[in-house]
Amino acid sequence: MPLPELTPMSFNSALLPITENHSCLSHDGQEKTSPGTSAIPGSNNYRNPITAAALSMIFPGIGQFYNGRTRDGILVWLCVGAGILLAVVYPMLTGLCLLIALGTWVSGIADAFRTAQRITTGNCTFTGTSPLLCIPAILLLSAAMTILLVTIFSAVSL
Repeated sequence: MPLPELTPMSFNSALLPITENHSCLSHDGQEKTSPGTSAIPGSNNYRNPITAAALSMIFPGIGQFYNGRTRDGILVWLCVGAGILLAVVYPMLTGLCLLIALGTWVSGIADAFRTAQRITTGNCTFTGTSPLLCIPAILLLSAAMTILLVTIFSAVSL
């Protein structure tokens, strides 16, 4: 008896969060496409692939948030964060953990770029920018404020 052919659709999407087709699937597993309708720059459906990739380079997962793929962005962010955390906790595995984190980050950058291209060309529907797009900015601003306050209080106590 021959084995059934495996396709990206036959796997559980939770197990393979970043695949070629995952970013354009609805929650029921049906591919969302509208062929032949490419977006015009400035329209709501236009997603700039360079912007998506650049955002993902700055902060893991933010390119997915820009493309409206909240779940993908959270998964990229968590995987990169877990790799970095494991590298700190287990110094013997630092190289391996950082390699996995870097690979996940690069994969997230490529996924954000490809998804933005598919949204722009009409091969994938744009569901709206994720409300989590502002979280990295909030985290960076909080870190900057914390460093500033620590510096001020350190200087005052001297």
